[in-house]
Amino acid sequence: MSLMPPPFYGSPVFPAAGLALAFVLVHGYRVLPGIWLGALLMSQLVGWQTETLGPTTWLPGIAEGTGATLQAALGAWLIDRPRRCDWQRMEQEGDVLRFMLRAGLLAGVISASIGISAAILLGLMHHDQVLLDWWFWYSGDVLGIMLFAPL
Repeated sequence: MSLMPPPFYGSPVFPAAGLALAFVLVHGYRVLPGIWLGALLMSQLVGWQTETLGPTTWLPGIAEGTGATLQAALGAWLIDRPRRCDWQRMEQEGDVLRFMLRAGLLAGVISASIGISAAILLGLMHHDQVLLDWWFWYSGDVLGIMLFAPL
């Protein structure tokens, strides 16, 4: 759900990105289908609230669900693999910084890139607003990951 005024895609802080990552870290990759379904349903809810729900909202919703799922999976993999399942014990500043860098700054690229690419391909966005919309989407996901995944 966007907190930005139209025509921007994204939210200043997107808590679902952080919660999705946290669910994958705690419960494993088996929760990924639920993340995909939740993102798809959320996009359909936005379409229903803005009275634009229809066949044209399903393809962007599928892309958003795929981006959110891949972002959570990649973020968990980036954190879990190098730390060897020791991400629960972040006792030093460097541990927290590595978590934020890997989970937020690196994995945050995925959902914004897939979502904005889908919007362009489906003709929902003009090329002149791509960078700004990508930046809003990316920064909202990164802040959501950095603020809500640790909770």
